[in-house]
Amino acid sequence: AFIGATFVKIFSSILAPHDAIRLSNFIWISLTLVTIGLMTRELWGAGFGRQAGLIFIASIGLIFNVHSIRPEVATLLGFALALYGFALYQRRPFRASLVLGFGISIIFLSNGILSLLSIFITALSLLLIKQWRNKRYYLFCLISSIVSLLIISPWTVSYTHLRAHET
Repeated sequence: AFIGATFVKIFSSILAPHDAIRLSNFIWISLTLVTIGLMTRELWGAGFGRQAGLIFIASIGLIFNVHSIRPEVATLLGFALALYGFALYQRRPFRASLVLGFGISIIFLSNGILSLLSIFITALSLLLIKQWRNKRYYLFCLISSIVSLLIISPWTVSYTHLRAHET
């Protein structure tokens, strides 16, 4: 909502408010495409990122929802970032923890805590695999949690502060 409001403020002189918000969807989807390409490249190797992006663009559900003003478009970027963080973990654990932390933050701020359940279940399920049960993975999860809390905390504190003054 904050990004959409910012786009309305920036483009108010040339676009109607609903069109400016739709323009913010372009940013979310562009970043999602880049993230899906990077994730596919990490998992499958160089040269496969573009194919994943094309398959993603061709999906029917995306075509219907990308034109509407919905927070799920930003949530999609959060999920793509979180999955890219898990894919990147084996090669670059610190960078992966930052990416996962940003992904968790975007998911929470755009769609709430219920949407995070699948990411938390994924993180816990990876502990069932012996290769993932090590100190490095625990540190990865810790850094991701700290990054996401640093981003989420100011918003939740200001929200609870505003709610306290309403009553």
